[in-house]
Amino acid sequence: ANRGDTFLLLLNNDTFFPPTIHRRDIDVYLFEASPIWDDLLFEYWTRYPQIKHVYNSTAIGTNSSEKLIFFMDLNNHEASSAFHKMGGAQKIIVDCIDICEWMINDMNFNINDNVIIKLDIEGGEYPIMDHIWNYKNNQCISLIDEMYIEWHPWGQKKWNDTQHHNYLERGKNWNDRFGQRGIKMHIWH
Repeated sequence: ANRGDTFLLLLNNDTFFPPTIHRRDIDVYLFEASPIWDDLLFEYWTRYPQIKHVYNSTAIGTNSSEKLIFFMDLNNHEASSAFHKMGGAQKIIVDCIDICEWMINDMNFNINDNVIIKLDIEGGEYPIMDHIWNYKNNQCISLIDEMYIEWHPWGQKKWNDTQHHNYLERGKNWNDRFGQRGIKMHIWH
């Protein structure tokens, strides 16, 4: 969700949905780990009936019993790190929600729903894609119609600057694999 800019773009752009789906008929669920955006996302939730829930201080993940820990300078949202403290940054701990369990058990999505996912999660997209791909006899991947993903080279357990290209290539491979399963894939910038 970040500051909700993707949601606003979605409302003002006819290319996100097939022509048979009207923007007034969509249900939007926003996830944002950073508490810096809580007030703004709550304001959007009160103004736009399409937003059904804001999962603030919550991260999409692969296991609902995990926590995401990162450090953040509350005066500069661009200066956050999941790995080490920088300057006067504050330690943030948020709950994770298993994306597949959420779609299947919490939301009861089915293959007749038009499910579009946008991921911009600073390197966390790689384990999420693997989780969706391998989840219980295709139960999760079969629900998804379209994905927008920003691939990041950082955030990996064994990452260094020389591996930048390798991780972005991995992202392209995930796009190809999901595309072969019939999911319309987009690289988000």
